Amino acid sequence: MWYHRNEHSIWKENLRAQGLGGFIDRSCDPLLGRTFGGCIEGNGLAGASATSLVSREPRKRWAISVHVLCAQTETPEIWEDHLGGLVAHNDKGSLESARSAHAEWWGNFWDRSWIRISGDEDAGTVSRAWTLQRWINACGGRGRSAIKFNGSIFSVGQDDTEKNRTGIDDPDYRRWGGAYWWQNTRLPYWSMLASGDYDLMEPLFRMYCDMIPLEEYRTGIWFGHGGAFIGETVHFWGMYKNRDYRKGREEDAPVGLVGNPHIRREYTASPGLMALMLDYYEYTRDAAFLRERLLPTSDSLLEFW
Repeated sequence: MWYHRNEHSIWKENLRAQGLGGFIDRSCDPLLGRTFGGCIEGNGLAGASATSLVSREPRKRWAISVHVLCAQTETPEIWEDHLGGLVAHNDKGSLESARSAHAEWWGNFWDRSWIRISGDEDAGTVSRAWTLQRWINACGGRGRSAIKFNGSIFSVGQDDTEKNRTGIDDPDYRRWGGAYWWQNTRLPYWSMLASGDYDLMEPLFRMYCDMIPLEEYRTGIWFGHGGAFIGETVHFWGMYKNRDYRKGREEDAPVGLVGNPHIRREYTASPGLMALMLDYYEYTRDAAFLRERLLPTSDSLLEFW
């Protein structure tokens, strides 16, 4: 078993640094106590150390299970209990039923949309590229948060040139950092409308719509009126990175002035999100989405404009 746990958080400091300390008591820290990890198990295997399993006897066939969990808990022990419950639940099912459900999901996914072009080498390249990108989207787009533009879930570190430039040797490294950039985040999602991958769009809408209460509070503090706006670069809870906010700021600058000049007035994420949500509704005619997501979010974003 292994895990990473956030025993410290930048959330409160992030809000205070941008004049929004008053929002702290209105919400909950999304980072503190967040724990991610899992365990690996298999019949006939025993733990030889903290990082290795060994077989008890020679075999020709093995079934190994990897169980993963991300949750915010008060203590590591509570997280371990939750993980134990997840393992017990998963172990009730058979390997065959799990494999069958897995194959059924992917079968339905590939059957609902495809591009297969035959002909010269360029035609084959287009077919392979489209298929690969849909696969990447499906792997990285079914979690709690939106697809991360700089690596998705396939971040593998840097080449030697990048290591020399940054001085960082870390397989989890992402150039451009941990924030979301709308100009890049939007790109995988527009094609999902045409391919019918509506379920993969839900994490994007959920993440940005969940930001709205904070964005409304910020608009009131920064500009003295109602509505909300979405910055070009945001942490998943909706705030600018402190580096973007502070870079180049004068000490007496108004609280609503973002220091980074490249994104200072870059508010196109707001109309961009509305356009994507409108097209999603046009395709799906999802009345609940219209009522619970599209209209309330658009009302707030349009009030800002």
